[in-house]
Parts: sequence; structure tokens; C-alpha cells
Amino acid sequence: MRNAPPIPKDKAEIVRRFFRRSSIRLRNVTRVVAETAQQLVWDQGVRPKDAIHVATALEAKVQALETFDDALLNKSGTIGVPPLLIRKPIAPAQRKLL
Repeated sequence: MRNAPPIPKDKAEIVRRFFRRSSIRLRNVTRVVAETAQQLVWDQGVRPKDAIHVATALEAKVQALETFDDALLNKSGTIGVPPLLIRKPIAPAQRKLL
């Protein structure tokens, strides 16, 4: 995260397990995705580091792209056809104690 200390190497396995979660899907960056990202930078003012994520979300036709990034949140509903919903992550429901 920006302005946070780097993750120490001894935490590598924790990070790897996080990214193996079933809710995370890996997608290849194709030429179409890369060109869409380029257009998002030029036409929509999306930052280059964010554009590849937005282009991938559009190509995958996801229901929503979740982020804490205010610049992206402000673009919700203004990118793509149909417009891409960009929102803050929805926390999972907390289970009741028995």
C-alpha cells in the first residue's frame, strides 16, 4: 500500500495464500485489454496503474470493481457499456455466535 512499509519476505506465504482465495480470479492481459487500458487513460483520465484493472473488469463483464481508491470511485457509472459499477468492497456478513 502507498506509504506503507514493504511486506517482509518472511510474510511471503501469507501473501501467496491471500491471492489463492477462490474470490480472486486471474486474467491474462491481452492486446485488447491493453489497448482498452490505453484508451481509458487518454479518454477517461484513469491513471495508468488503474487502467489495466478497469479494462480487465470491462473485458470480464464483472458486476462491480471494488476499490478504496477515491479517484476510481468517482468514475463509477461513467466508464463502459453498460456502465461499470465501481464501489468500496462490501464486508462479509458477520456470523452470529451460537
